[in-house]
Amino acid sequence: MVMVYSQLLERPSINRMEEWLKGTDVLETLGIDRITTVQLYDALEELGAMDFTRVEGAIRERAIENEEMKSLIIDVTGTYFEGESMEDEPRRGKDGKVRKLLQISMAVIERKGFKIFHRIYGGNVPSKRMFTDMLATLEKSGYKGMIMDRGFYSQKNLNDVLSLNLICGVVKDRSFRPMLDRLDVGSIYARKNMVKLRNTTVCCKAIDYMKGRLIVVYNPYLEAIRREHYYESNSDENAAKLLGYSLIYHNKDINDKDVVRKYFEKDTVERSFRKMKGIISLRPVRVWLRSHVEAHVRICYMAYAMLSLLEYRISG
Repeated sequence: MVMVYSQLLERPSINRMEEWLKGTDVLETLGIDRITTVQLYDALEELGAMDFTRVEGAIRERAIENEEMKSLIIDVTGTYFEGESMEDEPRRGKDGKVRKLLQISMAVIERKGFKIFHRIYGGNVPSKRMFTDMLATLEKSGYKGMIMDRGFYSQKNLNDVLSLNLICGVVKDRSFRPMLDRLDVGSIYARKNMVKLRNTTVCCKAIDYMKGRLIVVYNPYLEAIRREHYYESNSDENAAKLLGYSLIYHNKDINDKDVVRKYFEKDTVERSFRKMKGIISLRPVRVWLRSHVEAHVRICYMAYAMLSLLEYRISG
């Protein structure tokens, strides 16, 4: 808890935390006389090795108190780390630097934004495999619905969760290409099909698909931007004409337009990741051993849980 509080307050390194604590009330608040750097590293090792599901369970019970069990949003983010003892292969990031990548998947309550659980994976584990691993925990959570990004989509994953109320982004793979090729853009790009989102307006049209609905979403503004970039290095008109389209599957008993809004405005989990990386300072992970890296993520997880609970209590 010393490390969790320090993560919320100033985020000093472990090596200078002993000195930093002398200028705070953290030790007095926790009823601790003194703590050493060796003890902090021991605590980090213990946290990395422990069964964290019990901690998540306790946080979950506190967070979902009196909460109606509706939908969870699941997503994945990546963060870099150091450490020669770890086997993960380095990957090139958006900044062009080649470093080792750690992936973190999370399930977040749709309305409140509380995390239900998280899992840590190597940088080369595909999202589809992460979802399969997460599903067992999701099924035990008691929630009846799920919203997930297209990175988790596969035909098998879709079949596995059809018993839930589901909203899922769908990859435009070759199985959907004939249907998209037959689309009449004029029939979609019409006033009656428009959906106003927070930052743009899209058009949508749905067909029956796999005991639910497959919504074809057309964004004319996005198409114009993507075509401009696409034509700089490509000239395939058949590929270019689909750049403004995306697909969403759902089996919820709600209006298709409401589904589109829920999917594209599912920023609850994205805000969670932004807080983890920003306020809580998840990135970069500057500890060396695998157990310490995972412990650091868990410290950030607990710090975010405390911050979320405080925000909820204050706003209420």
